[in-house]
Parts: sequence; C-alpha cells; structure tokens
Amino acid sequence: CFVGSLALPVGMWAGILVIPWGFVGGLSGLLGLSRCLARGGRRIEEWAVDAALGYLPIGCVWLLAYRWGFPLLGYYPEMVLLTAVHFHFAGFAAALVAGITGRCVRFHSPSSSFALRTSIVLVMLGPPLVAAGILWSMWLEAICGVLLAMGMLGLSFWMFVAAIRWVRQTISRTLLSIAALSLVVSMALAVLYALREWIVVEGLNIP
Repeated sequence: CFVGSLALPVGMWAGILVIPWGFVGGLSGLLGLSRCLARGGRRIEEWAVDAALGYLPIGCVWLLAYRWGFPLLGYYPEMVLLTAVHFHFAGFAAALVAGITGRCVRFHSPSSSFALRTSIVLVMLGPPLVAAGILWSMWLEAICGVLLAMGMLGLSFWMFVAAIRWVRQTISRTLLSIAALSLVVSMALAVLYALREWIVVEGLNIP
C-alpha cells in the first residue's frame, strides 16, 4: 500500500494508502510496550528490541504526514520525509539489529563487555536525542549525532565479530560482514553532517 502511495501525488489518497503500514507500526508499538511491561529485568539487548518496536509507529506518523502533505511541527516536506526515514532506520532497524546482536554475543559469551552494552545504549537512545537536537539546539544535535555514530560503530564491530566467529553459513557470514562494514561509511558521513557548522564539506547538505 505504501509503495502504491508513492505513485500518487501528495494528498489525501496518498496518505490513506499509508494507513495500513501505520496500523502495522501501531501493533509494533503495542508489542514493544507489552514486552517491556511483562519482562522486567535489566538485559539491555531486550530493552533495545522494545525501543525498536516503539520507534516504528513514530516513523509511521511522520510517513503519513509526508504523503498527506501535512507540515508536521512546521517542517518542510523533505525534513518530514527524512524524519520518517530516521525513525524507520536509525530508530527501528538499528535498535532491532543492536538488540539481536547483543543476544547473539551474550549467548556465546555471557560475560559480554561494557563496550557492547554502551554501544547498544547509544544506538537505542540516539535517535530521539538527535531528533530533539534538530528541534531545539544545533549543539545538542551535534553531540548526540556523534554519540549515535559512536554507538553505531561499536555495533558494527560486534556485528562483524559475531559474523566471523559464530555464523557458519558462508552467505550469511558474508552479508552480515558487509552490513557491519557499511556502517563505517554511513556513520562517517553522519558525523560530518552533524558537525557541518564546524567542518564544511561541499555537497553534504539536505539538497
């Protein structure tokens, strides 16, 4: 339905076609909340999975606003779209991968390190903090953007370790390794963008 909405001009019908995906996002959020309330405990990797499930409905709201043509919080359409992308990928996908990576490492190495837990926390908390920085303060955006990138790079390391040490299938190991290493490039760009007021890189802007 969402892919269909992209074929339509921005407006009511394009927005209506996003609603089924928003329904899926809403169920995801409820699942995250029910997991959180039912489980308890301090396993940070499970908190990351809960957070991931909670980020998806936020991304869906921004996606709906983008296709409907509603300037949510007064932002222009490109920023509304990028916020939707942010909560789908830096929020939902990254936190989910961080949680599952944490599960894998804990299963194979129960005394998992402080560095791993720190990476998971940064990935889990980074997206709303970066969003708050964009809304309120460039300094906060820069600091949180760099911290989120550090968490992602830590996640990259642990994904790579898990792929090389514990994944037996060659295709799975190769794809996980590529996924892990791709974060090095994307997070380098993210840091440069977060520090754009102090480090100017031609072409690294919204357009």
